[in-house]
Amino acid sequence: MATVTRIAAVPYLDTIPFLYGVAHADELRAELFLSDFPAVIDRFRRGEADFALVPAHVVPSLAGARPVTDYCIAAPSALMIRVLAECEPEAPVLDYFYGDEAPLAPLLASDAPFVYALWVAREGVDAATEEAFRRALTDGVERIYEAVVAYGYADRPYDAYGYLTRLDCIFDIEKRRALEKFWDAGLKTAPRANPG
Repeated sequence: MATVTRIAAVPYLDTIPFLYGVAHADELRAELFLSDFPAVIDRFRRGEADFALVPAHVVPSLAGARPVTDYCIAAPSALMIRVLAECEPEAPVLDYFYGDEAPLAPLLASDAPFVYALWVAREGVDAATEEAFRRALTDGVERIYEAVVAYGYADRPYDAYGYLTRLDCIFDIEKRRALEKFWDAGLKTAPRANPG
């Protein structure tokens, strides 16, 4: 009996290429759990997801989590917030940027590239499953227009395709280093659960 890979993510505009890739993967038998970020994080913490797309700032607090794949959700921070607020005003990621308790509010004043969500894997996910997951995400990123149409964004009163093609979804070395500095800065207030 084939193993079902459990994947948790948020079902919003910026994630639809990933969701499309997973839903149409030939080599990955997966079950998608779609919810808001707090529920995605809780599911991963309870061991009920093999892969999860989580806000970058929570990764050090997720025991056993490790960043996986070369994909993330990133953009110059000020641009990303402006476009996201225009396109998807109810998106849960905005909670992390607005309000007195918003941990990422200082980024509104900057225009540096910033990873605000990335994929993590739980301990014990095998290499073959990881590779199939990577290929599924790549297929989705390469088929953005199909994802826009499939998830009903082609008829919205804004340019969903244009927004998605402006997002920087490659989790490259520069972003990894910047994120590690961001995580290490958090050590001043809270210990890392996963120094990885």
